[in-house]
Amino acid sequence: MKKTMLSMALMAVVGFLWHLATDDPLDTEARLWIQYFSKAPNLNQNAYLSLIALGKQGSTPYEDATAEYLASVSMIQKGLLDYEKQLKYPKIDRLPNYDNEEIYCSLEEKGCFSQLLENKDVITQQMAQFDSILSRFLDISTLSI
Repeated sequence: MKKTMLSMALMAVVGFLWHLATDDPLDTEARLWIQYFSKAPNLNQNAYLSLIALGKQGSTPYEDATAEYLASVSMIQKGLLDYEKQLKYPKIDRLPNYDNEEIYCSLEEKGCFSQLLENKDVITQQMAQFDSILSRFLDISTLSI
């Protein structure tokens, strides 16, 4: 009886180990998904990197965002990603909030368009401060994802 129990336990362990050691072949659809996501992304004129670059200072914000992205990918591949230093979309503190200023209004308010036209010169001066950021942001709209 003991030999039967021992042999059944041994067969169960061998069967379990064999099951762990072997793997089913991948489904065709799974192979296609792996192949699709294994392609390196096009980092030239990349919309995501352009959004991240909006929050960068300096003369080469896109290149800085690309370098940060590549460093993050390398850390992920090594399994060493520090979650405090993840690549994040920018919070652009340089852009002020004009919601509470009297010269601005909500477009659904009565007389808003005439109010904006009256204050056109002041609004134009304020917006000119952010021309470089706004033009970079508009350039992103022409990029593909």
